[in-house]
Amino acid sequence: MAAVAVATPATPTAPPTPSSTAAPAPALAPAKKKTGLTASRVILWGVLLGLVFILFKMRSGSSLVGAVTGPQTIVSETISLKEGQAMGYGFRIPSDRRVEVKVAANPKPVNVMLMSEDQWAKYNEVRGKLFGGQYEYKRTLSKQAVLQMSEGDVLPAGSYRIVVERPQEALIFKKETAASITIVGY
Repeated sequence: MAAVAVATPATPTAPPTPSSTAAPAPALAPAKKKTGLTASRVILWGVLLGLVFILFKMRSGSSLVGAVTGPQTIVSETISLKEGQAMGYGFRIPSDRRVEVKVAANPKPVNVMLMSEDQWAKYNEVRGKLFGGQYEYKRTLSKQAVLQMSEGDVLPAGSYRIVVERPQEALIFKKETAASITIVGY
């Protein structure tokens, strides 16, 4: 038997519409990555540089407060001393801190000593006595017979006293000396 092909009549179709012949909508291309400076990158770099700066300042002896806010004047006094007279100004630092002690005296030299509060009590007991006891002071921030002084060092947390003393030189005529004292914490 031979195969017979049967033809089926074609069904009428509607004429093509413009929407059916249009190509499918193209897929959106992936967004390009932004290169260069953006606001978030600038802020991130600023924060990172700020942290590096604070870390550097703290490693060089500044406290966290000093590194963030900058130098702070702890003591600023101007005094007048007669020969043999001494004055002390107390201050406290809450954490290890780098300090700079500046003293300017005129017309005669002064002795400058930075000591703890305990040593200040010993100093007051010993001062003026011929056979007094001993007291200690921080040598790096102290000088004897100076007209100008500017010394810096890191102090551990605690209470301190800056003592400015005019040595006894004359027996009769006691001249006054003016001294300005400034202690700055970093």
